[in-house]
Amino acid sequence: ALVAGSDCPVLLIHGALDPVVSLRSVQDFARHHDRVELREIAGEGQLLLYARPQQVVSAIADFTRSVLTPPA
Repeated sequence: ALVAGSDCPVLLIHGALDPVVSLRSVQDFARHHDRVELREIAGEGQLLLYARPQQVVSAIADFTRSVLTPPA
């Protein structure tokens, strides 16, 4: 409900091997919300910031640049 009622962009970073929240459910969620971008991290489950900190920080930085850069 929060995402559907907002025009703010949302980045989801999800480990493909997450045993609690399935990748398919996160993919479905992202597909049904225009402002949601999903970055999947293969070979990882939860605690992505600890397992792959550089990849997570890079994804956040790329996403932030993409939403803050005005269209040409």
